[in-house]
Amino acid sequence: MAWYEALAASRPPDFAVGPSGDPYMLRWFLTPRGNDGGVYLHKFVHDDEDRAFHDHPWDSTSILLSGQLRELRPDLPPRVITAGEVVTRRAPHPHRLQVIEPGYTLFVMGPRLREWGFLCDQGWRHWTRFVDQAQPGEISAGCEGYTTQQLETLPKQEAP
Repeated sequence: MAWYEALAASRPPDFAVGPSGDPYMLRWFLTPRGNDGGVYLHKFVHDDEDRAFHDHPWDSTSILLSGQLRELRPDLPPRVITAGEVVTRRAPHPHRLQVIEPGYTLFVMGPRLREWGFLCDQGWRHWTRFVDQAQPGEISAGCEGYTTQQLETLPKQEAP
């Protein structure tokens, strides 16, 4: 058994993303959560929420420990990521992951640079308006139900 499988088997995940009872990703905190960066272990079970691409509040690097994923981005052709590959992303790059073969990633993030959210057809949505605040990890309104007055703008990006 690999170290990450042993760790995942040793305790429940710290956070589940997706519907209760059928999350698409499980997360274990390997370092304390905070604004200065950190390390997570992710287990991808199903595809990401498919209603919108998401971005991140920090630059990050993912190491695919096992499995196979397809990364979709609105500005690039899809790419397949296989075990052993390292992927680095800038915070504002929207993407979505599809699971070809379930697996684990080691996810390393830098310091918080910005707010994060989802890129809907109607525009960017802050994560607090996309997910269910009463049930963290679950989707609520998602991209639907917004009026023109509620449209948000993508946060300003910090210079590289």
